[in-house]
Amino acid sequence: MSLVSGSPFGAGAGANSIVIDPTGSFAYVANAAAATISEYSINASTGGLTAVSGSPLATGSGPESLAIDPAGLFVYARMSLQEPSGRVLHYTGSGP
Repeated sequence: MSLVSGSPFGAGAGANSIVIDPTGSFAYVANAAAATISEYSINASTGGLTAVSGSPLATGSGPESLAIDPAGLFVYARMSLQEPSGRVLHYTGSGP
């Protein structure tokens, strides 16, 4: 194993969860301390990451974990356990 050129790739403060869409084209990172989700396109040849326009997305509170639907169309974010409502946010991803 070796580092991909350009690595490490910047994410928001408190990056603690990452999911890849089913096509391997996009990565989403939960940034708990920054209360954002970073979205990246993945270079199929190099594995390098490029921030998607509009990234990071503000969540209002710290996302703890992420999940993506099997078609890669939606990203779900579980908010901080310290948030009383225990919200799950639903985003349209950049996937297929």
